[in-house]
Amino acid sequence: MSGKSSRVIVTRLIVSAVCGFFLADIGFLIYQAPSLLQPTYLSGFFSLLFSGLVFYLGIALLYFCFVILVLLISRFLRRPLSGMPLGITTLISAPLFLILQQILHAKILGTFISLGSPLFYMVTGLTLLLLIVGVALVQWIFSHIKEWPGLLKRMFSTPGLIVTSSLLFTIVTCLSGVRFNVLGVFSEEAQRDLPMEHRPTQQISASPNAPNFIVLTIECFRDDSLTPENAPFLWKLARENIYFSRYYVVAPATRPSVTSFFTSLYPIQHGCYNLAIGQKAEDGKKATVRLAKFIKTLPSLLQDRGYHTMMVTCNNLSKDPLFGFEDVFIRFDAVNPYHFKFPSFQSFIGFKFLKYFLRFTRIFKVLVFSPEHSMTYFDAPRLNKTVIRELLRKDDRPFFLYVHYMEPHAPYYMHPYRPFQINFYLPTHREKIFANYQSEIQAVDQAIAELFTHLHDNGLLTNTYVLITADHGEEFYDHGHWGHGKNLFPEVLHVPAILVMPPAKKKTQKIKAVVENIDIPATIAELANQDIPGSWEGHSVLQLLDENANKEKAKNGDEIKDNQKVAFSQFDNGYVFQASVVNDEWQVILQDEQEKQQVMLFNLAEDSGARRNLAGQGHEKETMMVKLLKETLQRLQASATQFQGEVEVIDQEQLEQMRTLGYID
Repeated sequence: MSGKSSRVIVTRLIVSAVCGFFLADIGFLIYQAPSLLQPTYLSGFFSLLFSGLVFYLGIALLYFCFVILVLLISRFLRRPLSGMPLGITTLISAPLFLILQQILHAKILGTFISLGSPLFYMVTGLTLLLLIVGVALVQWIFSHIKEWPGLLKRMFSTPGLIVTSSLLFTIVTCLSGVRFNVLGVFSEEAQRDLPMEHRPTQQISASPNAPNFIVLTIECFRDDSLTPENAPFLWKLARENIYFSRYYVVAPATRPSVTSFFTSLYPIQHGCYNLAIGQKAEDGKKATVRLAKFIKTLPSLLQDRGYHTMMVTCNNLSKDPLFGFEDVFIRFDAVNPYHFKFPSFQSFIGFKFLKYFLRFTRIFKVLVFSPEHSMTYFDAPRLNKTVIRELLRKDDRPFFLYVHYMEPHAPYYMHPYRPFQINFYLPTHREKIFANYQSEIQAVDQAIAELFTHLHDNGLLTNTYVLITADHGEEFYDHGHWGHGKNLFPEVLHVPAILVMPPAKKKTQKIKAVVENIDIPATIAELANQDIPGSWEGHSVLQLLDENANKEKAKNGDEIKDNQKVAFSQFDNGYVFQASVVNDEWQVILQDEQEKQQVMLFNLAEDSGARRNLAGQGHEKETMMVKLLKETLQRLQASATQFQGEVEVIDQEQLEQMRTLGYID
């Protein structure tokens, strides 16, 4: 058979098979969401068809790459395949190769896969060796076939292969139970979870004139992004109220940070990481730790004194029952991700298959993290509607309200939203991606301004303390990474914190002392005239707000020491352990990776971005800071057994949520 004839046959086979996959996928989508064919959604349906064609052209390209690979292997074995044998071998071997490699990677390397690990290439080499054996077997089989049976010829003809591949796609989909993600066919109300409500164990009336508390948490908001250009409203609030200029979170990821905020404990104590580091369930599956019910949280402390506590969130992790956030509030209201009216690659079953089997190469990272291809898009105005609805519910009790905005979490995009914004996560694209991130901040800033207008117009600020802060910062390749949850440098630990007091008690002050997010529960407890639990690690910061007392100390010659407080934080993904301490000017980070320890020391007064590691240069601060860090770590580790809850399995859907949010590769 001539080379040209062989190429025609192979091309026809691949294109026919991919057309079959595409038609079957479209059929599944229409079956699950027939409303796609309604006139209202026709533009979205045509967009879906276009997205599907682009996506399956990508699959066709992947197959052609495998044609070359199989052809090279067959020539290496000195029995070149051509024509029909080459096409059929490619169609079968490509998915088997991907599936087998993914299984081997998961078994040998686990959830976290590093391209720098020698094991990565060992697994790839092993899979390639198995493919060589498979091609040799195919060569032997085809060498003994003199004539193709009629049925096989019809199955692999152009129309026959379309039908065959459609049937195979349907069978595999039905057997695997892949979850659908049809975008743009649900109403806004259908995207809300039903609020959950719990009655407090004790019914106690609050003290007369007890103040209200509102905490507005912004995802991924690093301190150096609070500028008059990015966040004009928040910038004005910070200048006219109390601004904590050296406010640090105790963990670089949402779940441990927010859990610490509620419990006033460090992650190493309560154990609530995104995954249970170093622990597995009995069957070897991934596990997490549920927050122990006996831990006294800030919401439960206020509930015991007659407060109505509410949480309104759109963070996938926050609203997962396994993580336990909804159990500590009387009223818990979650807003689901926004579904675009521009259907996209992620709508297709084939996308889920290919994304799963190619995750280790990150080939589809560009598609996964482009806005219209993501499950993590929320818009702050929709969250505001839920917040306002909760606040307008008639209730005479004082309230504690925690609100969690998703912006500016990845994917970052320019506002107002425009379709087909694609981010390439390369160092050379940092400025563009960071500009998108700043646009996200501008959007959430505007939403918070609108919320404040509502609070003011309804008299809800008269006796209310409002804290605006973040759960962690965000890295834009500052230290070789994107996102958060990977290290303890200032860009992920140092976040803004603004305290707006009731008008009658308003103060304008910039607090330069080091403050941790676990100090807020003690501060709120003191403002509510409640006793601070002895188990809490945080301390009230109200003494820093007493300007008259500080002036009196200065008048008497007493030294006002704002720098006695230190900020401790920890990061642990099971492979790399990091702990950090920040004091008035210095930060020390202790990293332990595969039993190799590294110390990093930074002078934040001169190097706020922690770019120049001064460890090992004889600085007198190094010994003192390392000693302080190790003593703190030892003390917290000794107390950890008092607080940690039960280890529970994380199911596949929960793992996928964490992958979507960027916590797992």
